[in-house]
Amino acid sequence: MLLVFAFGMAFAQEKPDLTDNDGNGIPDIYDKILRDISNKTGQQDAAVATKGVITTGAVVIQAALGVNVMPDQERWSGESFPVWGNVKGGTSPYTYEWDIDSDGVVDYSGAVTDPRYITVTHAFSLPVGITRKIYTATLKVTDNNGLGVSDTDFVEVDVIDRGNDPVADEPVEIRDLEVNMAIQDGLRWLYRRQQGNGSWGPGRDVVGVTAEVVLAYEVQSHFPANDWNRDIYAEYVQAGLDFLFANAQIVPIGVQPYGNPDTDGDGNGVRFGFKGVNYPGEMYDTGLALQAIAGSLAPNRIVNVAVSPVNGWTYKNVVRDTADYCNWAQNEAGNGRGGWVYWANSDYSDNSNTQWPTLGLEAAEGIGAFSIPTPLFVKNELNIWVGYIQNAANGASG
Repeated sequence: MLLVFAFGMAFAQEKPDLTDNDGNGIPDIYDKILRDISNKTGQQDAAVATKGVITTGAVVIQAALGVNVMPDQERWSGESFPVWGNVKGGTSPYTYEWDIDSDGVVDYSGAVTDPRYITVTHAFSLPVGITRKIYTATLKVTDNNGLGVSDTDFVEVDVIDRGNDPVADEPVEIRDLEVNMAIQDGLRWLYRRQQGNGSWGPGRDVVGVTAEVVLAYEVQSHFPANDWNRDIYAEYVQAGLDFLFANAQIVPIGVQPYGNPDTDGDGNGVRFGFKGVNYPGEMYDTGLALQAIAGSLAPNRIVNVAVSPVNGWTYKNVVRDTADYCNWAQNEAGNGRGGWVYWANSDYSDNSNTQWPTLGLEAAEGIGAFSIPTPLFVKNELNIWVGYIQNAANGASG
């Protein structure tokens, strides 16, 4: 439950859902309000959303203030680390208050300088004789320079006495906990470096890098279909996927010498690559994008990217035609038969390329939400490549 202050009164209510499924720039919860206003006032002009303010004719609706915080996580007692959250909607400038242990006492406060990253560095210390305790840190943000509406959210930090608590008194346990902490640090680092268009990475590699980052979040169960008001990363995973869709291309495909790659018979494949960049790396980008989209676990989700040629498709249809393109692009001739290289249908292959469509096809086939089988001929052809690259004497590659 969230405590929201408005017009001098306190109300307990759920955090508003700011999802914009139809992509019109207005949270869905306000679309009906705007339609009702239009019907009642006769205003026909389109609603415009600018910095959280929604206007229609003479009526102005302020997008709700929404605060979100980092995922729950484990940390060592006495270790300093960033405790952070973000804020959207409302009216800037914002002020923040961190009650780091939810005892009702504000531990940190000030003006919000970066709405995407409201952070303090803190070290939780355990009481004497206690080796493990869950602390609840609460972030409260007030808009309009501290005079307006407030919203709060909280995060649980599992603070552990390294080497003394039963969950962290063996080397393997300490290692596993440190791996989890490093993952949280890495996801935070990536979050702070996402570009405004949803991408990660520079130049010609941006599609492949973005796909890898999206997959990193999905592996940690940050999916685009998660509740965006509960999972701080979910909407940014969606933004990354949308960037991939914006860089999709529909390509005609047909029967190949050793089989039919077109599993749905529509004559189309989908490949990925950064538009406007002369980079023959489509198999890198396409194989990685295939993994990222399949990793969403959302086959029935609809692509909502107006500039994308696959706008309006289900994710499953995109995955199917991307898999079909990988099937079609497999090399059929020469020493490269059965593998892949930077471009489709060559007589040369290498393993740095072959791994990505192979992993993409495995994701499309193996993840139950999609279950798109790879044609048998593609697997048989891949075996030819594996046989070619394997050293008969020692079993190694090369």
